Parts: sequence; structure tokens; C-alpha cells
Amino acid sequence: MNIVFHAHRADVTDALQERAEQAVRKLATRLRGTTDASIRFAADGATRRVEIVLRVARRKPLVCEGIAPRYEGALAAAVERLSAHVAHVRAERARKRQADAARGTAPPASESAGESEDDFTDLLLDRETARRLAAS
Repeated sequence: MNIVFHAHRADVTDALQERAEQAVRKLATRLRGTTDASIRFAADGATRRVEIVLRVARRKPLVCEGIAPRYEGALAAAVERLSAHVAHVRAERARKRQADAARGTAPPASESAGESEDDFTDLLLDRETARRLAAS
């Protein structure tokens, strides 16, 4: 995973950048398919803003922002929001797996071992066509 830092007219210490990188890497390990992240530090007068964009394969980017008087507080708020995003995505995937299991449409064997990614079943025209394709 690649992490890019943007500091527009901001004095950000190396320790704060390392803390931000560690937090993003930790959350990225919880979410399968993470490709890269972007962390922006900005100073808007007396307020400090941290924006984190986490890109995940086949999904819209997860974007969160933290605003505080200091960068440390803004980073903590942004990481907390990103953690909530990740938890929501994981719960959504688990609900989808449970619904598929209840309907009797099991995911392919490669996905059943780990956490399944977003599938494209909503793009299929009908289930009978999908079953015929899978049988052949």
C-alpha cells in the first residue's frame, strides 16, 4: 500500500506523519483490497485540518476529515472517523455474506476462505443465466 502525504503550508513533524502512517496502515489491514491512501494536512487560520482518503479496490474511496486547534487532535478525529467507515464496510460485507448464505447462493470457493470482496451479482440479468454459466 502506498501512502502519500500532502502538507499545504503546514508545519507537520515527522513524528506526526509516522503516527498518521501507522494508524492508516493498521486500518488498511482490517479492510481487504486497500490500494493506497492520501493524508492531507492543512492549516486554515487557527484551525488545523487532516483529511484521509483510503482507496479500496472496486469501491468508492473512504474519505474522512478531522478539524481541531492542533494537528494531533485533528488526526485523532480523522482516524476515529476512518475507523467507523472501515467497521461499517466490514459489517456491510458480513451482512451481504449472511444474506447470500440464507438464499443459498454461496460465494465461490476462493472467496469463502477469507473475507469476500464486493461481488457483481447485482449486475447479472437473472439468476438462471448465472447458474447455467456456473454449471458449464
